[in-house]
Amino acid sequence: MLLNRPRAIEIMERAGADALVAQQPLNVYYLTDYWGEMVPALWDALYFAVVPRREEVPAAIVAPSMEMLFVDKTTWVSNRVYCTAPLPGDAMAPGSAEPAAIPFPGFPVRSGAAVTALDARKLARVRQYGERTAAGTVWGLARALRDAGLVRATVIADDARIGAWLPAHGLGEVRVLVRPDLFNEIRLVKSAAEIELLRTAAGINERACLAAAQSIRAGATEDEVARTYLTEMARQGGRGTYLVTSLGGLPHGHFVAGEPVMLDALGTFRQYHGDIGRTAVIGEPPADLLRRNRAVQAGWQAACELMRPGVRYSEVSTALLAAVHGAGFPEFGIVQPHAVGLQHTDDPSPPGYPPGFKADRALEENMVLNLDLPHEELGWGTAHIEDTVRITRDGVELLTSAAMDVIRLPS
Repeated sequence: MLLNRPRAIEIMERAGADALVAQQPLNVYYLTDYWGEMVPALWDALYFAVVPRREEVPAAIVAPSMEMLFVDKTTWVSNRVYCTAPLPGDAMAPGSAEPAAIPFPGFPVRSGAAVTALDARKLARVRQYGERTAAGTVWGLARALRDAGLVRATVIADDARIGAWLPAHGLGEVRVLVRPDLFNEIRLVKSAAEIELLRTAAGINERACLAAAQSIRAGATEDEVARTYLTEMARQGGRGTYLVTSLGGLPHGHFVAGEPVMLDALGTFRQYHGDIGRTAVIGEPPADLLRRNRAVQAGWQAACELMRPGVRYSEVSTALLAAVHGAGFPEFGIVQPHAVGLQHTDDPSPPGYPPGFKADRALEENMVLNLDLPHEELGWGTAHIEDTVRITRDGVELLTSAAMDVIRLPS
């Protein structure tokens, strides 16, 4: 189970809520372990999840009817609600507050053909659910809430539209608290399953970043090196998001010998993010690059010695900056500790805030953090150090290698 259920219950109790209702795909996945087949196609409001505060009340996943056929996809929730569309004519389903829905017939079976074990499971799933479809996913959500006895409940939702949809679907007495930040608040402290996914994502991403670094040659373009990164991520079963070597593009339009460049690599494995930063240079590294790299490493070390439950982001940033400046790099100024998980920056923040703008919070055990330490200086180049740690009871556990020395590339 990805969900940190004890923390979810605690936060629901604190908010006076009876259930979590998710529409955003990352939150549906987090609550149910279910990643819908149609999520990458960006269909709107095609999946919902309902997780009640009381553990004996059934949780639900709401999904389009074709998901019946993906019988090897698992979820821990006990109530699956599959959806089609209303039957023509606005007829109501017998004994129900819902419109009658188009049944899902599955696919025909060729006469006399042998049916594989997988196809037999598909047929069984369609027999189980095909005549019980809901007339659209919002009607499916309404059914899931009724099944859980939440018709007069207070729920925490991650989409403001849910508060308008429910009254139109017969649930006008449900009180909706639109608090997407509370989903992030729950996700801040990772479950054991999440930590393992983040450890795998970190390793895949770091290897892909280093492969991209080794592909850098004088005259190569940023796009060419990024393709190496994206290809290596895919080869390992991950998905690359981006590889940044300079904000806004390389100054010369290509890599040149002697100019330091950052590699800021972000990618995912099963939706969980790996995020890493390294510095490379073609040829012999300039003396000031080595000095600056050592100074940032000193800052990193000072931060790691400080980080433990109860220490605040601001304390980490202050100690890190003091160590970097004290080690001879006074120009350095960007320190961005941030949570990492299903989102690149997993911290709660108000809607519309860019990454990096968040509340100063105290660290908690099993938070997973990145220390993001980029430097760009026009006329000099770019540099970066960024690694991932898990906060333990008395310190940190590395999820990346923290091999931060400048990567030297052949000229």
